[in-house]
Amino acid sequence: TGRKVMPLLPDQSAELCGIPVRTVIAYNKIKPFHPKLMKWLGYIITIDETDIYISGDTDITDESRSVSCDIAMLPVGGFYTVDPEQAAELAGAIAPHTAIPVHYGKLLGGEDAPERFRKALGSGIEAEIRPSAYSTILVKMYARCAVLIVLCGVLGYLIGRFI
Repeated sequence: TGRKVMPLLPDQSAELCGIPVRTVIAYNKIKPFHPKLMKWLGYIITIDETDIYISGDTDITDESRSVSCDIAMLPVGGFYTVDPEQAAELAGAIAPHTAIPVHYGKLLGGEDAPERFRKALGSGIEAEIRPSAYSTILVKMYARCAVLIVLCGVLGYLIGRFI
């Protein structure tokens, strides 16, 4: 299709389809899910002189605090990432014009996560809550995994019992 993979590391810049992109490392400080050594990324894209920070799965880190942007898309799920109140704290540190809560759902922060985020935000930062950011996809995925684990356990038990 003519598409090329462009591997990027933290603190790099590139231009993708004419859009400037800068990378910011995204990681958890204590949680084991997104260790810093994996060098996973958040991105700052610039469109029409507007910097948009898409944080990725992260905690509040020195790197995320140092971002300068106009719009920040911050996770509020709390399990793999910051929770709504921590996301509001991060938004306060980077002071975007608009903050959009993402990465939440029934199992990640709950349906009230965006409103908790909005209430925790300081004045001067507009919260843009989009219902489409709420997802039940992970609920379905976890349910399928749970069924598969149970079936494997039952199958293992039966095989062990009759062999």
